[in-house]
Amino acid sequence: RDATGAYVLAEDGERGLGQRQSLAAAAAKRGVSVLLPGTTLLAARHVTYRRLAAMTPSRLRAVAKASGGDAALAGSLVWTEAARGWTARWHLSWRGREYRWRIGGISFDDAFRNGVDRAVAVLSGNGA
Repeated sequence: RDATGAYVLAEDGERGLGQRQSLAAAAAKRGVSVLLPGTTLLAARHVTYRRLAAMTPSRLRAVAKASGGDAALAGSLVWTEAARGWTARWHLSWRGREYRWRIGGISFDDAFRNGVDRAVAVLSGNGA
């Protein structure tokens, strides 16, 4: 969510080109594949920015699986004027456990690096 509105980052969305590139770069740096759902899938599953934070782990996993993924990493990035940067809240559902973390006052590049880095640590068995 930025000053112009809120949206869900999609592989083929009209908004978020810079964010998609940033996420792809963060994933490439760690040697992992990251897949974003398409706008058609998001619409079919009724995934919106407002609903994303309240989605159950099973719904998140179902969207990830339908997108071709093995794990569901969901997050929100919100521009925070007081912090002079983005605040990111991440949620990873993996092997029956839920992991949540946040970071603030950073660039969206750093937010995506943080999300991917922590997810990779959890997926590799080295994260809490």
